Amino acid sequence: MQGNNPANKILKSYTLGSGAESLKSGTYIDYRLLVNYAGDEAGSFRVEDVVPEGMEPVYVRYFWTPGNIRTLEKAPTVPEIEDLPSGDWKDIGLKNAPLDNAPDTRYNAYAYYDKSAHRILYDVGNLEKGSKDTQDLQVQIVMRVTDPETLMGKSTAYVNTMNVYRTNGTLLSTSRTNTIIDIDSISKTAGDVSLGSVPFSITVNPRGEDLLPDSDTVTLVDVLDGKMILDPSSVTVMDSSGKVPTDQWKISISRGEGSNDNTQTTMTLVIPDSRKLTISYKASIDAAPNTPVTYHNTAYWYGYQKDSAKSVSNKVQYSVDATWGKETEPYISLIKADKNNITTELPGAEFSIYLAEYDTQKSAWVPEGAALETLKTTASGTHAGILTFGADPKVKLLFNTVYCIVETKAPVGYVKDSTAIPVAIARADKNGSYPNESAEWSFTPDANLKNHTADDLNTWVNRGVNLSYKGSTFTITAYNEKTSLKVIKSFTNADGTQISAPAGTFSFGLFSANGSSTGEKLETLTMTSDGNGNISYKLTSGDLTTAVNAPVFKDLNVGDSYKVYELDADGKPVENNRIFYNKEGNGYVVKYSKNPLIVAPNSATPAEFAVGNQEFMIPTTGIRAQHSDVYKGLAAGLAVLLSGYLLLRRRKRSKRQ
Repeated sequence: MQGNNPANKILKSYTLGSGAESLKSGTYIDYRLLVNYAGDEAGSFRVEDVVPEGMEPVYVRYFWTPGNIRTLEKAPTVPEIEDLPSGDWKDIGLKNAPLDNAPDTRYNAYAYYDKSAHRILYDVGNLEKGSKDTQDLQVQIVMRVTDPETLMGKSTAYVNTMNVYRTNGTLLSTSRTNTIIDIDSISKTAGDVSLGSVPFSITVNPRGEDLLPDSDTVTLVDVLDGKMILDPSSVTVMDSSGKVPTDQWKISISRGEGSNDNTQTTMTLVIPDSRKLTISYKASIDAAPNTPVTYHNTAYWYGYQKDSAKSVSNKVQYSVDATWGKETEPYISLIKADKNNITTELPGAEFSIYLAEYDTQKSAWVPEGAALETLKTTASGTHAGILTFGADPKVKLLFNTVYCIVETKAPVGYVKDSTAIPVAIARADKNGSYPNESAEWSFTPDANLKNHTADDLNTWVNRGVNLSYKGSTFTITAYNEKTSLKVIKSFTNADGTQISAPAGTFSFGLFSANGSSTGEKLETLTMTSDGNGNISYKLTSGDLTTAVNAPVFKDLNVGDSYKVYELDADGKPVENNRIFYNKEGNGYVVKYSKNPLIVAPNSATPAEFAVGNQEFMIPTTGIRAQHSDVYKGLAAGLAVLLSGYLLLRRRKRSKRQ
């Protein structure tokens, strides 16, 4: 059933009943269904093609018939079907389409697809008996792979089944073909060490496919395990034309414990779907010169780690570059960035730098004495939010000395992070020692001279110091995040008893506070439950929809006021204690735990807003609005009558008043 050289046989442009179509990027399968090859049948037959789950047919074409019968009188036909069975059928047959290798010979094909039944039907007529391969017809069916698991990298076997029936409905023959699809949706490479850093590159979605049909974005996770420090400012995202996508995309970074006392850095990238993209970045070796470091780097699609992961591993080291030793004084630069979108640098953050001492009681580095310098991040060079300690001639920083950098004021709208950041810049003298002052770099030692060893520096690192051996300027990145709001959802039945989440779709809107009115809707959070305890979430901001792992509104400005409402099926906010119907037509009474008006807290811990949904009884009927599909028509009529009754009561009450 499956032919050879499908790439040369699939039409890139074609015409359906809806008009001219062009094949979009994707993975396609070319099936050739051969009828009457033996030449022992005559008349008409009905062909049923059972479409495999995870595929979608694109078109059906009259593909080939022998040259000796290519006349209108003798050629087999693929005619219209007037007695289609019940179903939602769509004609996907090509009209006036060229034969394979015979572009001047064209035929019509009528073929019908029912998406819900996963079936294609077409008739074949005007068949004649004859010798082998002289009276046959080949019909081409082109299908596109739509299963996200396959597109993300899972090796999947698809079975296509063709059934041929006689005009009386009896089955004449059945044939099957098995096709294995194995897509490399991620490729990962690492370059050679340069200036103490390793360049990494990830190419994703090479065909530019729609990986997640219900989302505008897809999430890539990159995990770097080893004594390496990822440079956030080096991250670039390019499309296939070498341009940065204009679509909205976000990158966040987190660090934690890795294997073998290593640090594990996880970079999460929310990038546009349906695009081939290349992500590049650099990671510096976090060790002394000439010290071998082994790293392991893996990239995978979020939610599809088992099937899509691609890894690179290596053992690397570096030597001190001669140009790193020219400066005589150390400088510490700090870049301030948004934790959930590291490409956004933040001006207006205030930091102070102190000498540091290690507190054994707290097992932490703490500031010692008065601040040596206090600065704010600002735009400078290519950076939108950066500062540099030690650049002022009045402030002299020392090599081989631990400092604490402390945030004293957060950027507007962000939560302040008061965690002290211990940093040091290492430099060895010609004797291999690590003094804080030396005549070798134009300092005259005094009574404050402290001479450290390599073991001392290793102890610092083990105690959490960010230590650089690479020159006189050490650039680090510190992060702030905005606050967030978590929706706590609960359900009760009509008598108030707690129940698990029923099957259905529930949506919530985040609105800007605007006096007593609802205000502008900023984001929509959608919760989908299958009724068996499995719940998924999506967050929509503008035209961008992203799958998220928790019911949380993010990026709220600290101190700003917001409102949260549950939304009805039309996307309109529902007031407290009001009845609403969701997308599936099920009715509930909404109950808020507090006023929908919320002031975003100055805390990294999400604020919580509880929303309860209670099933309600339709008065005088005993019918519950939820789980009453049998009575939907009756319930709808009663609801209309009830609305009229309530309206009448309100009018009478007004007259009395």
